[in-house]
Amino acid sequence: MDMNNIINMIHNLIEKDQYQLRLELERRKTILRLNAEEHRLIETFYELKPRQTEIKSAKIIWKAIHEQQNIIDEIAIFKKWLELHTQASSYTLQDVQLPKINHIFVSLSFQGPTSSAEHVAEQTIAKAEQMVQHYNKIINNEKNKLQCTRSHHKNVQLLDQIINIISQREHNMKQHRDYELLGKIANIFNQTTLTKMGIQVNMQNNSTP
Repeated sequence: MDMNNIINMIHNLIEKDQYQLRLELERRKTILRLNAEEHRLIETFYELKPRQTEIKSAKIIWKAIHEQQNIIDEIAIFKKWLELHTQASSYTLQDVQLPKINHIFVSLSFQGPTSSAEHVAEQTIAKAEQMVQHYNKIINNEKNKLQCTRSHHKNVQLLDQIINIISQREHNMKQHRDYELLGKIANIFNQTTLTKMGIQVNMQNNSTP
Protein backbone atom coordinates (compact mmCIF):
# COMPACT_ATOMS: atom_id res chain seq x y z
CA MET A 1 0.00 0.00 0.00
CA ASP A 2 1.53 3.32 -1.04
CA MET A 3 1.55 6.53 0.98
CA ASN A 4 -1.20 8.17 -1.12
CA ASN A 5 -3.62 5.35 -0.31
CA ILE A 6 -2.80 5.61 3.39
CA ILE A 7 -3.33 9.39 3.33
CA ASN A 8 -6.66 8.96 1.50
CA MET A 9 -7.83 6.37 4.04
CA ILE A 10 -6.94 8.66 6.94
CA HIS A 11 -8.67 11.57 5.22
CA ASN A 12 -11.84 9.50 4.67
CA LEU A 13 -11.88 8.37 8.30
CA ILE A 14 -11.53 11.95 9.52
CA GLU A 15 -14.34 13.10 7.21
CA LYS A 16 -16.59 10.30 8.43
CA ASP A 17 -15.88 11.16 12.08
CA GLN A 18 -16.54 14.85 11.44
CA TYR A 19 -19.82 14.03 9.71
CA GLN A 20 -20.95 11.85 12.63
CA LEU A 21 -19.92 14.59 15.05
CA ARG A 22 -21.95 17.19 13.14
CA LEU A 23 -25.00 14.92 13.21
CA GLU A 24 -24.64 14.40 16.95
CA LEU A 25 -24.24 18.14 17.60
CA GLU A 26 -27.35 18.87 15.53
CA ARG A 27 -29.26 16.21 17.45
CA ARG A 28 -28.25 17.71 20.79
CA LYS A 29 -29.09 21.24 19.63
CA THR A 30 -32.53 20.05 18.57
CA ILE A 31 -33.10 18.39 21.96
CA LEU A 32 -32.15 21.64 23.73
CA ARG A 33 -34.61 23.55 21.55
CA LEU A 34 -37.34 21.02 22.29
CA ASN A 35 -36.58 21.25 26.03
CA ALA A 36 -37.05 25.02 25.89
CA GLU A 37 -40.29 24.57 23.96
CA GLU A 38 -41.45 22.05 26.57
CA HIS A 39 -41.07 24.60 29.39
CA ARG A 40 -42.78 27.30 27.33
CA LEU A 41 -45.78 25.09 26.56
CA ILE A 42 -46.25 24.07 30.20
CA GLU A 43 -46.08 27.71 31.33
CA THR A 44 -48.54 28.77 28.62
CA PHE A 45 -50.93 25.99 29.62
CA TYR A 46 -51.12 27.13 33.25
CA GLU A 47 -51.25 30.81 32.28
CA LEU A 48 -54.55 30.02 30.54
CA LYS A 49 -55.93 29.11 33.99
CA PRO A 50 -57.52 25.80 32.96
CA ARG A 51 -60.18 24.12 35.10
CA GLN A 52 -59.19 21.29 37.41
CA THR A 53 -60.90 18.80 35.08
CA GLU A 54 -58.85 20.16 32.16
CA ILE A 55 -55.64 19.94 34.17
CA LYS A 56 -56.49 16.36 35.11
CA SER A 57 -57.12 15.41 31.47
CA ALA A 58 -53.91 17.10 30.35
CA LYS A 59 -51.88 15.22 32.98
CA ILE A 60 -53.46 11.89 32.00
CA ILE A 61 -52.74 12.55 28.31
CA TRP A 62 -49.13 13.60 28.92
CA LYS A 63 -48.45 10.69 31.28
CA ALA A 64 -49.93 8.24 28.76
CA ILE A 65 -47.75 9.73 26.01
CA HIS A 66 -44.67 9.37 28.22
CA GLU A 67 -45.44 5.71 28.98
CA GLN A 68 -46.37 5.04 25.36
CA GLN A 69 -43.11 6.53 24.10
CA ASN A 70 -41.16 4.35 26.56
CA ILE A 71 -42.68 1.27 24.94
CA ILE A 72 -42.23 2.60 21.39
CA ASP A 73 -38.54 3.16 22.18
CA GLU A 74 -38.19 -0.36 23.55
CA ILE A 75 -39.84 -1.86 20.47
CA ALA A 76 -37.53 0.08 18.13
CA ILE A 77 -34.41 -0.95 20.07
CA PHE A 78 -35.55 -4.58 20.33
CA LYS A 79 -36.24 -4.76 16.58
CA LYS A 80 -32.79 -3.34 15.89
CA TRP A 81 -31.27 -5.87 18.30
CA LEU A 82 -33.11 -8.69 16.51
CA GLU A 83 -31.72 -7.56 13.15
CA LEU A 84 -28.24 -8.25 14.50
CA HIS A 85 -29.25 -11.69 15.79
CA THR A 86 -31.33 -13.03 12.88
CA GLN A 87 -29.26 -16.22 12.59
CA ALA A 88 -29.33 -17.04 16.30
CA SER A 89 -31.04 -20.25 17.42
CA SER A 90 -31.17 -18.90 20.97
CA TYR A 91 -31.45 -15.39 22.35
CA THR A 92 -29.63 -13.95 25.34
CA LEU A 93 -31.07 -10.50 25.91
CA GLN A 94 -28.26 -8.02 26.33
CA ASP A 95 -27.86 -4.87 28.39
CA VAL A 96 -30.13 -2.67 26.29
CA GLN A 97 -32.38 -1.52 29.14
CA LEU A 98 -35.74 -2.86 27.95
CA PRO A 99 -37.75 -3.57 31.14
CA LYS A 100 -41.16 -3.96 29.44
CA ILE A 101 -39.81 -6.06 26.57
CA ASN A 102 -37.78 -8.22 28.96
CA HIS A 103 -40.84 -8.79 31.17
CA ILE A 104 -43.04 -9.77 28.21
CA PHE A 105 -40.30 -11.97 26.73
CA VAL A 106 -39.72 -13.84 30.00
CA SER A 107 -43.47 -14.34 30.58
CA LEU A 108 -44.01 -15.71 27.08
CA SER A 109 -40.98 -17.97 27.25
CA PHE A 110 -42.35 -19.68 30.37
CA GLN A 111 -45.84 -20.00 28.84
CA GLY A 112 -44.52 -21.83 25.78
CA PRO A 113 -41.13 -23.45 26.55
CA THR A 114 -41.15 -25.32 23.22
CA SER A 115 -41.60 -22.18 21.14
CA SER A 116 -38.72 -20.99 18.99
CA ALA A 117 -36.81 -17.87 19.98
CA GLU A 118 -37.98 -16.14 16.81
CA HIS A 119 -41.63 -16.93 17.56
CA VAL A 120 -41.37 -15.62 21.13
CA ALA A 121 -39.71 -12.45 19.82
CA GLU A 122 -42.58 -11.90 17.36
CA GLN A 123 -45.14 -12.45 20.13
CA THR A 124 -43.23 -10.04 22.37
CA ILE A 125 -43.39 -7.28 19.75
CA ALA A 126 -47.10 -7.94 19.16
CA LYS A 127 -47.83 -7.69 22.91
CA ALA A 128 -45.80 -4.49 23.20
CA GLU A 129 -47.65 -2.97 20.25
CA GLN A 130 -50.94 -3.80 21.99
CA MET A 131 -49.71 -1.74 24.93
CA VAL A 132 -49.03 1.17 22.57
CA GLN A 133 -52.62 0.94 21.32
CA HIS A 134 -53.89 0.79 24.90
CA TYR A 135 -52.26 4.15 25.61
CA ASN A 136 -53.74 5.52 22.38
CA LYS A 137 -57.19 4.70 23.76
CA ILE A 138 -56.42 6.50 27.03
CA ILE A 139 -55.19 9.58 25.14
CA ASN A 140 -58.18 9.66 22.77
CA ASN A 141 -60.62 9.11 25.63
CA GLU A 142 -59.32 12.17 27.50
CA LYS A 143 -59.35 14.27 24.32
CA ASN A 144 -62.98 13.28 23.75
CA LYS A 145 -63.82 14.27 27.34
CA LEU A 146 -62.40 17.73 26.68
CA GLN A 147 -64.34 18.08 23.43
CA CYS A 148 -67.56 17.03 25.17
CA THR A 149 -67.35 20.08 27.47
CA ARG A 150 -67.69 22.48 24.52
CA SER A 151 -71.49 22.63 24.68
CA HIS A 152 -71.55 23.99 28.24
CA HIS A 153 -68.16 25.74 28.41
CA LYS A 154 -68.39 29.45 29.22
CA ASN A 155 -65.46 30.30 26.97
CA VAL A 156 -65.14 27.97 23.97
CA GLN A 157 -62.26 29.99 22.54
CA LEU A 158 -60.31 29.45 25.77
CA LEU A 159 -61.11 25.73 25.67
CA ASP A 160 -59.77 25.56 22.11
CA GLN A 161 -56.55 27.25 23.24
CA ILE A 162 -56.17 24.76 26.09
CA ILE A 163 -56.77 21.78 23.79
CA ASN A 164 -54.32 23.23 21.27
CA ILE A 165 -51.58 23.63 23.90
CA ILE A 166 -52.15 20.06 25.10
CA SER A 167 -51.75 18.83 21.50
CA GLN A 168 -48.67 20.99 20.93
CA ARG A 169 -46.99 19.52 23.98
CA GLU A 170 -47.95 16.02 22.81
CA HIS A 171 -46.22 16.70 19.48
CA ASN A 172 -43.19 18.23 21.21
CA MET A 173 -42.85 15.26 23.59
CA LYS A 174 -42.92 12.80 20.68
CA GLN A 175 -40.32 14.79 18.73
CA HIS A 176 -38.10 14.97 21.81
CA ARG A 177 -38.28 11.21 22.31
CA ASP A 178 -37.56 10.57 18.62
CA TYR A 179 -34.29 12.48 18.87
CA GLU A 180 -33.41 10.82 22.17
CA LEU A 181 -34.06 7.42 20.57
CA LEU A 182 -31.58 8.21 17.78
CA GLY A 183 -28.93 8.78 20.44
CA LYS A 184 -29.84 5.61 22.34
CA ILE A 185 -29.65 3.45 19.23
CA ALA A 186 -26.32 4.98 18.23
CA ASN A 187 -24.87 4.44 21.71
CA ILE A 188 -26.08 0.85 21.98
CA PHE A 189 -25.40 -0.50 18.51
CA ASN A 190 -22.19 1.34 17.74
CA GLN A 191 -20.64 -0.74 20.51
CA THR A 192 -18.66 -3.74 19.26
CA THR A 193 -19.72 -5.74 22.31
CA LEU A 194 -22.71 -5.48 24.59
CA THR A 195 -22.38 -6.23 28.28
CA LYS A 196 -24.70 -8.85 29.70
CA MET A 197 -27.49 -7.78 32.00
CA GLY A 198 -28.35 -9.38 35.33
CA ILE A 199 -31.38 -11.23 33.98
CA GLN A 200 -30.65 -13.39 30.96
CA VAL A 201 -33.10 -15.39 28.95
CA ASN A 202 -31.98 -18.28 26.75
CA MET A 203 -34.68 -19.49 24.42
CA GLN A 204 -33.49 -22.70 22.81
CA ASN A 205 -34.85 -23.28 19.34
CA ASN A 206 -36.68 -26.59 19.78
CA SER A 207 -38.78 -26.30 16.65
CA THR A 208 -38.43 -29.07 14.10
CA PRO A 209 -36.28 -28.27 11.05
